[in-house]
Amino acid sequence: MILISIWNTAMTSPAPNTSNCSQNVDIDTLQAAIFYLMTQYSCTRDTGIAVSVVDQISRLLEHPLIELLPVQREALGRLLNNWRMQVSQPEQKLRMATRH
Repeated sequence: MILISIWNTAMTSPAPNTSNCSQNVDIDTLQAAIFYLMTQYSCTRDTGIAVSVVDQISRLLEHPLIELLPVQREALGRLLNNWRMQVSQPEQKLRMATRH
């Protein structure tokens, strides 16, 4: 129940690239939402959830305090690339299947 509340808080805050976005949600809430979404994705393999993971990682990378955590920022950058590939793989498989 707590995780759902955290996820709802993180998902209903302003979208990336809007003013005050990073100041409205603290880093801990963004991280908890990412962990929750990753857990949900591992159970469902739902591409929509994977897209939400990408969005949440992007939001965390835009948080002003992330600059103070260079190791975490680097790890999040790698995670973001991996999740972007995960999101694009179903589209690539669909394109391959329609070629044959």
